[in-house]
Amino acid sequence: MRVPSVIYADSETYVEPIHTCRPNPHQSYTMPYQKHTPSSFCYYTKCFDDNVYSKEPVIVTNEKEDDDIAQIFIDTLEVDIKDICAEFKKKKNMIFNEDDKMVFEEATVCHICKKPFKDAVRKFRDQCSRML
Repeated sequence: MRVPSVIYADSETYVEPIHTCRPNPHQSYTMPYQKHTPSSFCYYTKCFDDNVYSKEPVIVTNEKEDDDIAQIFIDTLEVDIKDICAEFKKKKNMIFNEDDKMVFEEATVCHICKKPFKDAVRKFRDQCSRML
């Protein structure tokens, strides 16, 4: 099944060399040689239907050297995700025309898992199937 929305994200960093002393070559070690400091990010949310949720790409670049771009990314993204969740929690009337009714009544297997119905009386209409 399709997902209702997807988020594409990218970030940029400043790369600074790290000056360290030489490690002991007779022992296992990891030698850090660069420090990556986040400097900007961009993300775009794509919904299956722009009428349900649509927003311009979010682009943020640090204004001061001590801006915590990683935290700003998390905070901004969290707000947008809560907005998306709130939008999908809103109750909407199901679009269910006569053709849909006929297909539903004649169905003998679940359109999601493809298993036969055990009890035709317990079939449920799937609001999300209209997204496909």
